[in-house]
Amino acid sequence: MVHRFLLSKIFLIILIFSELIVSLFINNDLSMLKPENLILIMGVLAGFAITIYTFGLSLLPQLQGLLTNNTDIEQETKDRYFKSILKGFVELKEDVWIISLSFVLSILIVLTAAIFGEQIKDFTIPCYSPRIIFNLWVFLKLSVLVITIRAFIDLIRSLLALSEIILTLLKDNSEIN
Repeated sequence: MVHRFLLSKIFLIILIFSELIVSLFINNDLSMLKPENLILIMGVLAGFAITIYTFGLSLLPQLQGLLTNNTDIEQETKDRYFKSILKGFVELKEDVWIISLSFVLSILIVLTAAIFGEQIKDFTIPCYSPRIIFNLWVFLKLSVLVITIRAFIDLIRSLLALSEIILTLLKDNSEIN
């Protein structure tokens, strides 16, 4: 319930922000939202996401070695570390999935805008009292971009949390030896 409320507020903010961008940059002259740049940005973020995920997977043998070789850590603590690691990789996987999906979605938005551009450009929100006309394409492009950036930040946060676990285990091992 809280997530839906928060998500609706985020999309309302994006909607208002997209209208502000349209009014400030007439004719979608904001270079970040031009089709070729949007696809490039999304592709680069997708590439980074896959690279970060692959890097995270390469940490698994080191994590496993640190956990199994340390006999001074109780099994309960090892299980807690293992659950944290699994949770971190589930988050990494979800973020990579969202970013990859956003990349495909941005391509579809660009293609749809190229085909139907002027026919379905503007829309209004029926329950919104002052009738403001919003630019559909700017709204969609900004939404995908914001979702992707949010997922990318979460991806980095998850990887840093995993590296923190490694640092803690390394510290525990060095104190023992």
